[in-house]
Amino acid sequence: MSDLLKLEKIIEPVLGSMGYELWGLDCNPHSSHVILKVFIDSAEGVNLDDCTKVSEQISAMLDVEDPIGSSYTLEVSSPGVDRILLKDEHFIKYIGEEIFVKLKWLINGRRKITGTIKSINDGELCLQIDNEEFFVPTNSINNACLKQNT
Repeated sequence: MSDLLKLEKIIEPVLGSMGYELWGLDCNPHSSHVILKVFIDSAEGVNLDDCTKVSEQISAMLDVEDPIGSSYTLEVSSPGVDRILLKDEHFIKYIGEEIFVKLKWLINGRRKITGTIKSINDGELCLQIDNEEFFVPTNSINNACLKQNT
């Protein structure tokens, strides 16, 4: 599944009409089917009933549009307490916050990074780690989320 933009264009209006925001999509093809994860948000938060309602609506829409073209499993959830960060807009929204990043490959000998978001420009995330800036190309990020103080 390569066309997440097509899926976004199908899903966003459905969510908007229901009072939800599309936080992001994650599409993982497996050998026999695709797992489509839809992350939703709202000003009031998201609970299990919200995810169920949205799942039913999206599933019906995807059955009609058939943009995936193979069997798939649909999972609907919130971005979670850790706030997964999927888009540049998410990083911008949380400038000044501490995040945890797992990289697809080593950068400066590191594959896991915890730092404070300073900026994001032209596909490059700037993190403050101790007293140094650490630059991460966004295409090297496997996943990122807010770091929760525990």
